[in-house]
Amino acid sequence: MRYRLHKPLLFALALGLFSLNTQASCPAVRSEGISCHEYASPPKGSTWSDGELRVNFFFMYTSPHSGPLEKFTRDWHNKQNFAVGMYHVSWGGSEFARTHYALVKHGLAGSLNQRLFDAIRSKTYRGQDDLVAWATAEGSARAGLLKVAVDSQQAHDYANLAERMAQLSEVDTVPAFTISGKYRVTVLKTDPTTLSELEALLDALVVRVWPAH
Repeated sequence: MRYRLHKPLLFALALGLFSLNTQASCPAVRSEGISCHEYASPPKGSTWSDGELRVNFFFMYTSPHSGPLEKFTRDWHNKQNFAVGMYHVSWGGSEFARTHYALVKHGLAGSLNQRLFDAIRSKTYRGQDDLVAWATAEGSARAGLLKVAVDSQQAHDYANLAERMAQLSEVDTVPAFTISGKYRVTVLKTDPTTLSELEALLDALVVRVWPAH
């Protein structure tokens, strides 16, 4: 499997922003909207020391920066040849985490996630009936299954897993990325300049833990 170096990474390398040597520390970042943390060792209780590439994205529907970054993550993921785990953390209530599980299960996350982000931000979201109405309007044959999925045991299991993953990864602010238990990147701004640097940073960190071969 061959890793592809994309334009943002090549641009960053040309500017000398990142070094692809074997040093472990985070590359320098210019944007105040990006914070990169290097784990001293793989988080306790994790299995991320097995040498496999594991990129995870932690977000919340109620987080103002998670909406734009969720779209960024999907676009970035589509350029890669590896999976990106997406975990909605709860921190006090699991309904939205379970909602994310339901949307993913029925193939509606790609089309409805942004609508849900927007509705929550504008305070017009009225609950699961909105999800069903949106899915129905899109012609989805699975619209009627959403409520059942939100309340399923599998959805509760996913919410608990996402919470546990965030704890193991020492994620206390979202949105954030973790890369193979070696790096955590927290994002505080989602302007175009920050996102451009973020893409280059993520590409560079992925190459560090999963060199091209």
